Amino acid sequence: MWWQRGRGSAFGRPLPRGAWAEVPPYILVPALAAVAVLGWFVPLLGIPLAAFLAVDIALGELAHRRGRRT
Repeated sequence: MWWQRGRGSAFGRPLPRGAWAEVPPYILVPALAAVAVLGWFVPLLGIPLAAFLAVDIALGELAHRRGRRT
């Protein structure tokens, strides 16, 4: 929750966009495979997750093309 990231909270700043690119492939590939398998076998989790990722990627690309940091 964004309002809990204020001064003195246990939560830090959100990760910057594209932070996944720094994750080593030997961790990233199995994690993506696990998410894909989970989404396939639990479609009520997989469909909203795929929709969220599609919107997030589209908004990130739009902001990138306009030259804004998100």
